[in-house]
Amino acid sequence: MTRDKAGLWGVAIAALLLLAVGYAGQARADVESSYRAVWAQREKAATTPQTQVKLAADLLKDARRASDKAEKLYLLDRCYYWGSRTRDGYPDAATALGLIQDIDSSRRIDCLEKLLPLYQKAYEADKNRMLGLGVGYVDVRLQLARELTRKVNQQSASADVTPDQYAPELANIVNHYRMARVTTLEVLGKVNSYIARLQGVATDKAQQQRQDLADFKVGLDELPTKIDDRMAGVADLTKVAKEYSQYAQVLEKVPTNGKIAGQMVELCLVELDRPALALKFGQPALPADDVALLTAGAKPVAQVDGPTSLALAKRYEELASGARKPRKGAVLLRARSYLDHYLQNVEAAAGTAADRDAATAALAKITDELATLGVRTGGAGAGAGSGATSVARANPAAPSALPPSPASSQLDPETVALLQGKPQTDAFGNPIAPEETTVPPAAPAGGGDATAAPPAAPAVPDEQPARTAAAPSAPSVLPDDELYKGRKSIFDFGRD
Repeated sequence: MTRDKAGLWGVAIAALLLLAVGYAGQARADVESSYRAVWAQREKAATTPQTQVKLAADLLKDARRASDKAEKLYLLDRCYYWGSRTRDGYPDAATALGLIQDIDSSRRIDCLEKLLPLYQKAYEADKNRMLGLGVGYVDVRLQLARELTRKVNQQSASADVTPDQYAPELANIVNHYRMARVTTLEVLGKVNSYIARLQGVATDKAQQQRQDLADFKVGLDELPTKIDDRMAGVADLTKVAKEYSQYAQVLEKVPTNGKIAGQMVELCLVELDRPALALKFGQPALPADDVALLTAGAKPVAQVDGPTSLALAKRYEELASGARKPRKGAVLLRARSYLDHYLQNVEAAAGTAADRDAATAALAKITDELATLGVRTGGAGAGAGSGATSVARANPAAPSALPPSPASSQLDPETVALLQGKPQTDAFGNPIAPEETTVPPAAPAGGGDATAAPPAAPAVPDEQPARTAAAPSAPSVLPDDELYKGRKSIFDFGRD
């Protein structure tokens, strides 16, 4: 293609893009204009909580009937806006958010972030009674942490993104876990207080209340520990991001600093599994032999010759010996991939019998180590990096072990089980005691506010009215969990 033709194609594509943007902008303008024609007077008259709640309800009804996607989303956005202004409008506002993220999954995080203050305000308005809404608030925090974790996992897998770029998201994840932990302990304190008050009350009603509270607690007692495990994994990633940023700053000023370059190379190979990035930082500062090995390591395994495959396998095995447990499996998988390549490729295996025997023994040793770690290797020939998911599953503290929340507004299985008193899964949707979760989580690495230990939950004062009767009696106010028990979704807020 000539330069002139290429230029014409470029102009044509740019014109089409501008046209598409123009159409989108015009479509939104048309929707807004139509909306104002119908609803402007209603919005102007919505000056009291009652009229605002009614407006939100009517907007929701209209949105359900709308067939045009842009119109439906606009009506739902306005429903959320008016419904979120007063407590009685929260159920419709939450429903609108659920429908929005069902229609447009890219808005799920935004919808969860808007849902969070609705639960928070409703729970904090009456912490003695709204314990179920407290658990709902925890649930939203955990779902946000999971969505942000999935986002970080996607970013970390990209060759164009470096750890310092997703460090702020890691801080957000830690904050969501911290607040979920604090609120869980607060709710547990209230539940235990109610159960203590019911001890010795010999009535059928008190017995039923004790059972209801015991069912409510199922799964909640263990939740703070599970959250701590998740925070430990995020703390490790936060430490890696911080170290990467520090090394990068030094090497930007002095690229030939061999000591820092060596540390950065190891971090890129072990923590990030990014050989090409390791080569970028190692090339200006490390000896020629090391650079040659890094250059080979940045290529696809199939392109590496026999002797270099053995050298890379040995290097990764050495790195694995000093790696922390959550990353040890991934590093060993790299070593295994080079040994597999050496032994299975006819041309590469043209070394001595001693070399082949040594490679076979090393492969058997690494396979045993991976089995001990609970890493599924996928059989012979598994490529480098192929065990990333398995490594994450083997380490419950690793953020990538968190299953992504679906774009639909289905309630987490753990929450359903928790409220029904039938725990089938943990707080993160994983089956209880899965075989893969045999590796204990690494202790949180130090450094930075984002990695600090979670604060202790605030003391929960006994706010029940004093009773003068000598004989024990049931509390006059027990938690009303009906707003939460019947939920079909985290976006099903419930009504008074």
